[in-house]
Amino acid sequence: MAEYVWQHDIRGESDRLHLMSDLLDPSSEFHLLQTGVAAGWHCLEIGAGNGSLSQWLAQRVGAAGHVIATDIRTDLMEGIGGGNLEVREFDVVHDQPPSPSFDLVAIRAVLHHLPERRAVVGKAARWLKPGGWLFIQEPDFYPTWTVAPPSQKLFWVLFIQWAARHQIDYYVGRKIPDWVQAEGLLNIKSEGHAILYNGGSAFAEWWDSGILEVADKLQRKVACRGRHSMNSSRSIAIRHIGRRRLHLPRQPPSARATPSRARGRAEPERMTGPPA
Repeated sequence: MAEYVWQHDIRGESDRLHLMSDLLDPSSEFHLLQTGVAAGWHCLEIGAGNGSLSQWLAQRVGAAGHVIATDIRTDLMEGIGGGNLEVREFDVVHDQPPSPSFDLVAIRAVLHHLPERRAVVGKAARWLKPGGWLFIQEPDFYPTWTVAPPSQKLFWVLFIQWAARHQIDYYVGRKIPDWVQAEGLLNIKSEGHAILYNGGSAFAEWWDSGILEVADKLQRKVACRGRHSMNSSRSIAIRHIGRRRLHLPRQPPSARATPSRARGRAEPERMTGPPA
Protein backbone atom coordinates (compact mmCIF):
# COMPACT_ATOMS: atom_id res chain seq x y z
CA MET A 1 0.00 0.00 0.00
CA ALA A 2 1.06 3.63 -0.39
CA GLU A 3 2.74 5.38 2.53
CA TYR A 4 0.18 6.29 5.15
CA VAL A 5 0.45 10.00 5.95
CA TRP A 6 -0.62 9.81 9.60
CA GLN A 7 1.92 7.26 10.82
CA HIS A 8 1.52 5.81 14.30
CA ASP A 9 4.89 7.13 15.41
CA ILE A 10 4.12 10.81 14.83
CA ARG A 11 3.52 12.83 17.95
CA GLY A 12 -0.09 12.80 19.08
CA GLU A 13 -1.35 10.02 16.79
CA SER A 14 -2.68 7.99 19.72
CA ASP A 15 -4.63 11.01 21.00
CA ARG A 16 -5.94 11.74 17.50
CA LEU A 17 -7.25 8.18 17.11
CA HIS A 18 -8.93 8.36 20.52
CA LEU A 19 -10.71 11.53 19.36
CA MET A 20 -11.76 9.75 16.18
CA SER A 21 -13.15 6.88 18.26
CA ASP A 22 -15.13 9.34 20.38
CA LEU A 23 -16.54 10.93 17.22
CA LEU A 24 -17.32 7.85 15.16
CA ASP A 25 -18.00 5.00 17.58
CA PRO A 26 -21.59 6.06 18.41
CA SER A 27 -22.66 6.21 14.75
CA SER A 28 -20.70 3.07 13.84
CA GLU A 29 -22.28 1.10 16.66
CA PHE A 30 -25.75 2.34 15.74
CA HIS A 31 -25.41 1.20 12.13
CA LEU A 32 -23.82 -2.11 13.07
CA LEU A 33 -26.72 -2.87 15.37
CA GLN A 34 -28.97 -2.61 12.30
CA THR A 35 -27.12 -5.59 10.80
CA GLY A 36 -28.23 -7.73 13.75
CA VAL A 37 -24.68 -8.45 14.95
CA ALA A 38 -25.11 -10.83 17.85
CA ALA A 39 -23.67 -13.74 19.80
CA GLY A 40 -21.70 -16.20 17.73
CA TRP A 41 -20.80 -13.90 14.82
CA HIS A 42 -17.33 -13.97 13.30
CA CYS A 43 -16.15 -10.44 12.46
CA LEU A 44 -13.17 -8.81 10.77
CA GLU A 45 -12.26 -5.14 11.16
CA ILE A 46 -9.84 -3.73 8.60
CA GLY A 47 -7.70 -0.82 9.76
CA ALA A 48 -8.82 -1.04 13.38
CA GLY A 49 -6.53 1.75 14.63
CA ASN A 50 -6.77 1.67 18.40
CA GLY A 51 -9.31 -1.17 18.34
CA SER A 52 -12.25 0.62 19.99
CA LEU A 53 -14.81 -0.66 17.49
CA SER A 54 -13.42 -4.20 17.57
CA GLN A 55 -13.66 -4.20 21.36
CA TRP A 56 -17.33 -3.25 21.11
CA LEU A 57 -17.90 -6.00 18.53
CA ALA A 58 -16.20 -8.54 20.79
CA GLN A 59 -18.68 -7.71 23.53
CA ARG A 60 -21.60 -8.10 21.11
CA VAL A 61 -20.58 -11.50 19.72
CA GLY A 62 -19.71 -12.98 23.10
CA ALA A 63 -17.64 -16.04 23.90
CA ALA A 64 -19.20 -18.03 21.05
CA GLY A 65 -18.10 -15.42 18.50
CA HIS A 66 -14.75 -14.16 17.31
CA VAL A 67 -13.42 -10.75 16.24
CA ILE A 68 -10.16 -10.12 14.37
CA ALA A 69 -8.90 -6.53 14.71
CA THR A 70 -6.38 -5.83 11.98
CA ASP A 71 -4.09 -2.97 11.07
CA ILE A 72 -0.88 -2.57 9.13
CA ARG A 73 0.62 -1.67 12.54
CA THR A 74 -0.90 -2.96 15.77
CA ASP A 75 1.11 -1.02 18.36
CA LEU A 76 -1.87 1.14 19.32
CA MET A 77 -3.90 -1.99 20.13
CA GLU A 78 -1.34 -3.38 22.55
CA GLY A 79 -3.00 -5.13 25.47
CA ILE A 80 -6.57 -5.36 24.11
CA GLY A 81 -6.32 -8.85 22.60
CA GLY A 82 -7.47 -11.97 24.38
CA GLY A 83 -10.51 -14.17 24.67
CA ASN A 84 -12.65 -13.74 21.59
CA LEU A 85 -10.70 -10.70 20.34
CA GLU A 86 -7.64 -11.36 18.19
CA VAL A 87 -5.25 -8.57 17.15
CA ARG A 88 -3.43 -9.26 13.91
CA GLU A 89 -0.96 -7.28 11.77
CA PHE A 90 -2.50 -7.17 8.32
CA ASP A 91 -1.99 -5.31 5.03
CA VAL A 92 -5.39 -5.41 3.36
CA VAL A 93 -3.90 -4.66 -0.06
CA HIS A 94 -1.62 -7.71 -0.10
CA ASP A 95 -2.69 -10.11 2.67
CA GLN A 96 -5.47 -12.64 3.04
CA PRO A 97 -7.30 -13.27 6.33
CA PRO A 98 -6.73 -16.63 8.05
CA SER A 99 -10.28 -17.78 7.31
CA PRO A 100 -11.96 -15.63 4.63
CA SER A 101 -15.53 -16.34 5.67
CA PHE A 102 -17.07 -13.74 7.98
CA ASP A 103 -20.53 -12.72 9.13
CA LEU A 104 -19.32 -9.10 9.18
CA VAL A 105 -16.43 -7.19 7.63
CA ALA A 106 -16.05 -3.62 8.90
CA ILE A 107 -13.99 -0.88 7.24
CA ARG A 108 -13.93 2.58 8.79
CA ALA A 109 -11.90 5.62 7.68
CA VAL A 110 -9.47 3.46 5.70
CA LEU A 111 -10.42 3.43 2.03
CA HIS A 112 -9.85 7.13 1.41
CA HIS A 113 -6.16 6.57 2.26
CA LEU A 114 -5.68 3.62 -0.13
CA PRO A 115 -4.97 4.07 -3.86
CA GLU A 116 -6.19 0.45 -4.17
CA ARG A 117 -9.51 1.31 -2.48
CA ARG A 118 -11.71 -0.13 -5.21
CA ALA A 119 -9.88 -3.46 -5.21
CA VAL A 120 -10.07 -3.63 -1.41
CA VAL A 121 -13.87 -3.35 -1.53
CA GLY A 122 -13.91 -6.30 -3.92
CA LYS A 123 -11.71 -8.37 -1.63
CA ALA A 124 -13.81 -7.57 1.42
CA ALA A 125 -16.99 -8.62 -0.41
CA ARG A 126 -15.42 -11.98 -1.23
CA TRP A 127 -14.56 -12.55 2.45
CA LEU A 128 -18.23 -12.61 3.47
CA LYS A 129 -20.26 -15.68 4.22
CA PRO A 130 -23.56 -15.98 2.32
CA GLY A 131 -25.86 -13.64 4.22
CA GLY A 132 -22.92 -11.72 5.70
CA TRP A 133 -22.66 -7.95 6.01
CA LEU A 134 -20.11 -5.44 4.74
CA PHE A 135 -20.00 -2.20 6.76
CA ILE A 136 -18.10 0.78 5.32
CA GLN A 137 -17.85 4.26 6.85
CA GLU A 138 -15.82 6.81 4.89
CA PRO A 139 -15.71 10.60 4.47
CA ASP A 140 -17.11 12.75 1.72
CA PHE A 141 -16.04 16.40 1.87
CA TYR A 142 -18.67 17.79 -0.47
CA PRO A 143 -20.03 20.21 2.21
CA THR A 144 -16.65 21.95 2.54
CA TRP A 145 -17.64 23.85 -0.63
CA THR A 146 -20.27 25.69 1.43
CA VAL A 147 -17.73 27.06 3.92
CA ALA A 148 -17.46 30.79 4.56
CA PRO A 149 -15.57 33.10 4.65
CA PRO A 150 -13.58 32.59 1.42
CA SER A 151 -10.31 32.23 3.36
CA GLN A 152 -11.68 29.12 5.07
CA LYS A 153 -13.01 27.73 1.81
CA LEU A 154 -9.55 28.24 0.34
CA PHE A 155 -8.05 26.28 3.24
CA TRP A 156 -10.20 23.25 2.42
CA VAL A 157 -9.51 23.54 -1.32
CA LEU A 158 -5.77 23.55 -0.65
CA PHE A 159 -6.03 20.71 1.87
CA ILE A 160 -8.04 18.48 -0.46
CA GLN A 161 -5.66 19.20 -3.33
CA TRP A 162 -2.71 18.30 -1.11
CA ALA A 163 -4.50 15.07 -0.13
CA ALA A 164 -5.14 14.20 -3.79
CA ARG A 165 -1.43 14.55 -4.52
CA HIS A 166 -0.88 11.93 -1.78
CA GLN A 167 -3.56 9.69 -3.37
CA ILE A 168 -6.02 10.38 -0.54
CA ASP A 169 -9.60 10.63 -1.80
CA TYR A 170 -11.84 12.75 0.44
CA TYR A 171 -14.74 12.30 -1.99
CA VAL A 172 -14.75 8.50 -1.77
CA GLY A 173 -18.00 8.29 0.22
CA ARG A 174 -20.28 8.79 -2.80
CA LYS A 175 -18.46 6.15 -4.86
CA ILE A 176 -18.90 3.18 -2.54
CA PRO A 177 -22.56 2.29 -3.32
CA ASP A 178 -21.68 1.76 -7.00
CA TRP A 179 -18.67 -0.35 -6.05
CA VAL A 180 -20.56 -2.71 -3.75
CA GLN A 181 -23.40 -3.01 -6.25
CA ALA A 182 -20.84 -4.05 -8.88
CA GLU A 183 -19.71 -6.82 -6.49
CA GLY A 184 -23.23 -8.25 -6.52
CA LEU A 185 -24.13 -7.28 -2.96
CA LEU A 186 -27.77 -6.63 -2.08
CA ASN A 187 -29.75 -4.65 0.50
CA ILE A 188 -27.42 -1.69 0.03
CA LYS A 189 -28.11 1.10 2.49
CA SER A 190 -26.21 4.38 2.21
CA GLU A 191 -26.49 7.40 4.50
CA GLY A 192 -24.70 10.73 4.66
CA HIS A 193 -24.32 12.76 7.86
CA ALA A 194 -23.13 16.36 7.90
CA ILE A 195 -20.96 17.29 10.87
CA LEU A 196 -20.75 20.92 11.97
CA TYR A 197 -17.94 21.88 14.29
CA ASN A 198 -16.82 24.98 16.13
CA GLY A 199 -13.57 25.81 17.88
CA GLY A 200 -13.13 23.75 21.03
CA SER A 201 -15.29 20.83 19.90
CA ALA A 202 -13.92 17.30 19.75
CA PHE A 203 -14.18 17.37 15.96
CA ALA A 204 -12.18 20.60 15.71
CA GLU A 205 -9.61 19.16 18.12
CA TRP A 206 -9.27 16.09 15.92
CA TRP A 207 -8.59 18.20 12.84
CA ASP A 208 -6.24 20.50 14.75
CA SER A 209 -4.11 17.62 15.96
CA GLY A 210 -4.11 15.78 12.63
CA ILE A 211 -3.18 18.74 10.46
CA LEU A 212 -0.59 20.06 12.89
CA GLU A 213 1.12 16.66 12.88
CA VAL A 214 1.55 16.64 9.11
CA ALA A 215 2.10 20.39 8.68
CA ASP A 216 5.69 19.80 7.61
CA LYS A 217 4.38 17.75 4.69
CA LEU A 218 2.04 20.49 3.54
CA GLN A 219 3.42 22.92 1.02
CA ARG A 220 1.73 25.72 2.95
CA LYS A 221 2.06 25.84 6.74
CA VAL A 222 -1.60 25.73 7.66
CA ALA A 223 -3.43 24.76 10.80
CA CYS A 224 -7.17 24.59 11.32
CA ARG A 225 -7.93 26.26 14.66
CA GLY A 226 -11.45 27.19 15.73
CA ARG A 227 -12.90 27.04 12.23
CA HIS A 228 -16.55 26.70 11.28
CA SER A 229 -16.87 23.96 8.72
CA MET A 230 -18.58 20.72 7.82
CA ASN A 231 -17.84 17.40 6.29
CA SER A 232 -19.88 14.29 5.92
CA SER A 233 -19.41 10.59 6.19
CA ARG A 234 -21.35 7.79 4.64
CA SER A 235 -22.19 4.61 6.50
CA ILE A 236 -23.03 1.65 4.36
CA ALA A 237 -24.28 -1.78 5.37
CA ILE A 238 -24.72 -4.39 2.69
CA ARG A 239 -26.11 -7.87 3.04
CA HIS A 240 -24.50 -10.45 0.81
CA ILE A 241 -27.25 -12.80 -0.36
CA GLY A 242 -26.22 -13.71 -3.87
CA ARG A 243 -24.93 -12.39 -7.16
CA ARG A 244 -28.21 -10.82 -8.38
CA ARG A 245 -27.72 -7.07 -8.57
CA LEU A 246 -29.86 -4.38 -7.05
CA HIS A 247 -30.33 -1.56 -9.56
CA LEU A 248 -29.87 1.83 -7.92
CA PRO A 249 -30.29 5.23 -9.58
CA ARG A 250 -27.01 6.58 -10.94
CA GLN A 251 -25.85 10.12 -11.42
CA PRO A 252 -25.34 11.22 -15.03
CA PRO A 253 -21.66 11.11 -16.07
CA SER A 254 -21.51 14.90 -16.24
CA ALA A 255 -22.38 15.14 -12.54
CA ARG A 256 -19.76 12.70 -11.28
CA ALA A 257 -16.37 13.57 -9.84
CA THR A 258 -13.24 13.44 -11.94
CA PRO A 259 -9.78 13.10 -10.37
CA SER A 260 -8.41 16.01 -12.33
CA ARG A 261 -10.76 18.43 -10.60
CA ALA A 262 -9.15 17.73 -7.24
CA ARG A 263 -5.64 18.48 -8.47
CA GLY A 264 -3.58 21.44 -9.56
CA ARG A 265 -2.98 24.95 -8.28
CA ALA A 266 -5.82 26.46 -6.26
CA GLU A 267 -6.94 29.91 -7.33
CA PRO A 268 -9.87 31.51 -5.47
CA GLU A 269 -11.47 32.91 -8.61
CA ARG A 270 -11.81 29.39 -10.00
CA MET A 271 -13.65 27.93 -7.04
CA THR A 272 -16.97 27.83 -8.85
CA GLY A 273 -18.33 24.58 -7.46
CA PRO A 274 -17.53 21.22 -5.91
CA PRO A 275 -16.96 17.92 -7.67
CA ALA A 276 -20.33 16.21 -8.17
